[in-house]
Amino acid sequence: MNRSLALLLEGLWVTAYIAVGGLIFAAIVGILVGLSASSPRRWLRYPARCHIEIFRGTSALVQMFWFFYAMPMLLGISISPTIAGIVVLGLNISAYLAEIVRGSLQAVPRGQQEAAVALGLSPLQCLWRVTLPQAIPSMLPPWGNLVIELTKGSALVYFLTLEDIMYQGGILRSEAPDKALGIYLLAAVLYGLLCLVLITPVKILERGSVQRICGQILLHLGRPLGAAVQAWTRSPLSWRWTAAAVVGIGVLVAEVLSGTLVGSLQHVHSSMARQWDHAFAMSILPELTGHALRTTIYCTALGGALAIGLGLIWAGLRTIPIFGLLSFYALEAIRTTPLLVQLFVVYYGILPVFGVQINPIIVGIITIGIHYSTYTAEVYRSGIAAVPTGQWEAARALGLNPMHTFFRIIVPQAVPRVVPALGNYVVAMLKETPLLSAITVIELLGMAREIGSDHFRYTEAYTIVGILFLAISLFAAALIRLTERLLPVRHA
Repeated sequence: MNRSLALLLEGLWVTAYIAVGGLIFAAIVGILVGLSASSPRRWLRYPARCHIEIFRGTSALVQMFWFFYAMPMLLGISISPTIAGIVVLGLNISAYLAEIVRGSLQAVPRGQQEAAVALGLSPLQCLWRVTLPQAIPSMLPPWGNLVIELTKGSALVYFLTLEDIMYQGGILRSEAPDKALGIYLLAAVLYGLLCLVLITPVKILERGSVQRICGQILLHLGRPLGAAVQAWTRSPLSWRWTAAAVVGIGVLVAEVLSGTLVGSLQHVHSSMARQWDHAFAMSILPELTGHALRTTIYCTALGGALAIGLGLIWAGLRTIPIFGLLSFYALEAIRTTPLLVQLFVVYYGILPVFGVQINPIIVGIITIGIHYSTYTAEVYRSGIAAVPTGQWEAARALGLNPMHTFFRIIVPQAVPRVVPALGNYVVAMLKETPLLSAITVIELLGMAREIGSDHFRYTEAYTIVGILFLAISLFAAALIRLTERLLPVRHA
């Protein structure tokens, strides 16, 4: 037991390093992309939207495999697993963080910005001294959720053979298969503790007194920058210095283009031409769009149905005083541990203990459905809370029992409100199906890995899989919007 704990704690340091590095990188990229996405300039807004759609629409594990296996072949470079894990997790979470930043900036009343312009503040001063201090408090609560998601997502580096918690757990399981359940339960506890540690600073920042202090710090930091920009823009020589800077940059760019950059681009182009074989890509397309794609859609559909149905049951239990507290702790325990850990707990831990053999696809569907039911339960809870309390009182006055009231009065009014959020979680489940390859399910990513190992060509397979995930996600998003229009919210 002591050796098991020691190995898992060694893995915990690696996991924490990846998580913290990914959070820092995600914060930098997410803020920049969010500011660009809210910019009125198209040349900033369009690339930001592309970044958000690509990284939200594809699986993080597919992104990690493409970045670690395909990109080095295309560019002729070597990428360490640590860098791949930090960069991919950061880019993936930054897409969600950018939407939070954009939404928070747009929530600031337009009159505040107009008043700042009327007072003579520059756009940068307006952003730094007026918009951001009001937008940051509304950003912090959803940032906390992203901290938890990135911490759980750090389990994906297991596939890159980094010695994290899951990798060390795999070593211990191979040495003592009969102790797999205890090993992975301990790993789940360590992930939960890490989430608690990383979420604490965000919770502290949500306090009003701390926000006021941070706002004053931000204001003081912005004064020198704003003064410099104001002096620059109002100086009569500013246009001359600007012209000189543009000319200097142009000369530098021309010098680089005539030398090393041209050679680098030629090297990249020739490397891409060697690594991408159009005929090979077309030959593997039937394998990827056949059984593998059907398995992915099958697991997503059945797992989504289970999550939506079980989430409603969880939400109903939350309304019963006896089961409310127990269900709350059960939901939190499931939600704060990685899906990969839960898959290993069930497949390598619980089933062998009871001597039960179940098809890995069934195990994956049940596990992913239960995992996401904890999220759909919260969606239902918010939808039920939005139903006026008068509906409950009217049903009680008519003599309906609580069960009939819940399913025949409340649920029909709550469902239209929660359809968009439920649809988003089904799309998220689609992007989680590559994890099922860890328990021998041959879905899209599992098939791409087999093709890559058989032919020693990863670029074509992982690229096609990424495009398929993006196409399915965009189609599902359009279907969700159509369903939302067909199910209008009824107001009492």
